[in-house]
Amino acid sequence: MKKSNYLKGLALLFAILLMTSCGHIDNPISSNLVVEETEMLITMGGTGVIKATTTNTESPITYVSSDPTIATVDQNGVVTALKDGKVDIIVSVAGTEDFLPGQAVVEVWSRDTDLWDPLTLEATEDGELQLMYMYDYMSDKTIYYTVNDGDAQAINDTKVIVELNAGDKVKLYSANTTTHDFNIQGVECYIYGNVMSLITPNGNWYENKKITDEYALENLFAAMKIKKHETRRLMLPATELGLGCYRYMFYNSTLTEAPELPATKLATLCYSRMFANCKGLTKAPKLPAEKIEAWCYQLMFNECTALTEAPELPAKVMKRHCYDGMFSGCTALTEAPELPATTLARDCYMKMFSGCTALTKAPELPAEKLVSYCYSQMFFECAQLKEVKCMATDISATEATWQWLDGVAENGTFTKAAGMNDWTEGSGGIPSGWTVNDAE
Repeated sequence: MKKSNYLKGLALLFAILLMTSCGHIDNPISSNLVVEETEMLITMGGTGVIKATTTNTESPITYVSSDPTIATVDQNGVVTALKDGKVDIIVSVAGTEDFLPGQAVVEVWSRDTDLWDPLTLEATEDGELQLMYMYDYMSDKTIYYTVNDGDAQAINDTKVIVELNAGDKVKLYSANTTTHDFNIQGVECYIYGNVMSLITPNGNWYENKKITDEYALENLFAAMKIKKHETRRLMLPATELGLGCYRYMFYNSTLTEAPELPATKLATLCYSRMFANCKGLTKAPKLPAEKIEAWCYQLMFNECTALTEAPELPAKVMKRHCYDGMFSGCTALTEAPELPATTLARDCYMKMFSGCTALTKAPELPAEKLVSYCYSQMFFECAQLKEVKCMATDISATEATWQWLDGVAENGTFTKAAGMNDWTEGSGGIPSGWTVNDAE
């Protein structure tokens, strides 16, 4: 019996030792999850690889991004940077009967080079670049420039001429909040980088999304010879704009592709004449703001004769002159954006599509009450316009439809609200050759 008990004791001890050495559920061992780097910086659009190891042979290593809109990660640890920002990549290995779970975090910065670089001008040919103040009134603080990342040079006069060879790069920055009609002309250039480098006092232009001062970047690229770069972009990242901040910004320049305009908080005159007379511009940028201000889009695309695509205009409450002449003279525009506003303001649509000779159909006009000059010359000289639908039932305001359909096609169809008897052929500006019908 003693020998038997002794053998049983040995067997039990051996079983306990075996369970301990194998890491069974009574005492699992560490997975020893290790990542080589806890921080990564990846250029937007590029990739990086998280290298992770573990002693846990029973569970795979998994990877999860805290924000896949900024950067994604696959199950091989390959991170793809999509837009500027920071994410955490959670690296994990599940626990098992033999191993404890493991987890590590890798901080990944997806950096948009165009957002982080200061405003850059890259010469496409040999020539002179003129950095000047249009009205001889210099900024409060000095504007500096570098050539090919050389020493910073101050612009201490109202006009500085820089001799460049093709491929030379000029970068601009200052501690101002407004540039007082600072203007760039001369040799043809690619333009890219962040325009906020000119109006961010603390130098962190890559974080600045607000323009505070009046007319901050007015006339900046007016009359400039601009060429589109294949990969680089000009960034105007502000989401909150100041009075007249982009007024005349690209006026009469050779711009062919507009930068993105993400602003949702607008100000009076902020986009006034921004792209006026840009003959090569074919497509308007998105304009996401749902609340607009007086004169904010005034003459924004005036005489953009190659423009064929207008942006959505979601605002439902108008302000005075907000769309005044916005697309006037856009002779290639064939389709107008929807105009959902039901609350109008004086002069709000004045001359909006005046001279759009390719436009054949007007957007529906749902507002029931008109105000003074709201549709004045709205479709003036739109020679091919043949279809208008207007649901107004009160058209008594002063000159609300003054010359709004002068110069349109001789024959067309005007659709009105049922029972609205003030809209008749030859009245309210409706051409005498048009048919007037009730809306269904």
